Formats: sequence, structure tokens, C-alpha cells
Amino acid sequence: MTEGKKVKVFTNDSGEFKGKMYFYNDDKVIIETDTIELVNISNIRGRNITHILSGATLVGAGGFVTYTGLNLFVQTLAQGDIAIMIGTIVGVPLALSGVSIASAGVLIVCLARNYYSTDWVYSI
Repeated sequence: MTEGKKVKVFTNDSGEFKGKMYFYNDDKVIIETDTIELVNISNIRGRNITHILSGATLVGAGGFVTYTGLNLFVQTLAQGDIAIMIGTIVGVPLALSGVSIASAGVLIVCLARNYYSTDWVYSI
């Protein structure tokens, strides 16, 4: 992790700090105006533009697939016997898979990269 990167820091006493991170010395970091000792940090969450773009793409694709499946289902309801069956067999699973794709995109955006204190190897 580099200096000046926007992060969210979680401390051992359930505190949260958001902002740009700078290194003060070997034992402390500065988040905006707060100085935090490294031993008091449980994990650091960083944002990555790749996660944001890929998550947003999945949300958009999932929304499109959901719309297509629901539209197919609703349009076939007015047609007739065999069309209703085809719309149900194809449209409903398509809509449900679209919801799953969009949910995965939301999770990718919300659950950014976590750096836990047990995995750290740091030097200045």
C-alpha cells in the first residue's frame, strides 16, 4: 500500500477512520488528522479502481439480463398457452440469473481489498 491512498482503517477497539493514509514513522500512520499506532490497527481496507469498474460492469450487465428476462416473461403472458410456458421456462431463470450477476457486482464494489494485521510486512 502506498502513501496518499484513500483507505478505511479499523482499529482493535472498533474505531473507524477514513481518509488518505501517510506514514508518520515505523510505528504510526496518519489518516487525515488522526495519528494511529500500527499495533492498534486490526485491518486496512483500500479501494481499487479495478474493483469499482468491474463491479459496476457486473451491476449493469445483471440489470440488463434481469430486465430482459422479466420483459420476456411479461410479454409472453399475453400471448397464449405455449408462449406462457416458454416465457416461464426461459424468462424467469434469466431474470434470476441477472439478479445474481448484479448482486455479485454490488459485493465486488462494497467489499474492497482488506489488509489484515496478521498479513503485514511493512517497512519505511
